[in-house]
Amino acid sequence: MLYILSGSIKQYIEIVLGKEIAQCFTEIKANRFLFDAQGNLEGIIGTPYDFEGKAKFVTKIISETSILPQDILYVGNSFNDEFVYESGVETLCINPANTDYYNNKIWHNYIRNLTNLSEIIMPFIGVK
Repeated sequence: MLYILSGSIKQYIEIVLGKEIAQCFTEIKANRFLFDAQGNLEGIIGTPYDFEGKAKFVTKIISETSILPQDILYVGNSFNDEFVYESGVETLCINPANTDYYNNKIWHNYIRNLTNLSEIIMPFIGVK
């Protein structure tokens, strides 16, 4: 199972990923643009799953599935991801921005300058 839990805009995420890759995710939770009947931007619908809400969403996934917290890797990069550690999952900070990535209570692992997505997986499967 793969989820995206973001403080960004869902429509942007789907455009950047493309339809084929976006469909690989079980769910994408993010803020959403709201448009009127003419297609004009009317507002933004905020996600309840930002900051403390991220930990609540991850805890919800744990309670609704048979996945153990230690089998979940949460990847984040900023201060709005810091609360996720409260859910008991493994956390990884990539390309940190506005967070103390050295804080091993919040971030169990970090990659200071990620250049390739394979760098996320390699430390966890024992490949150097």
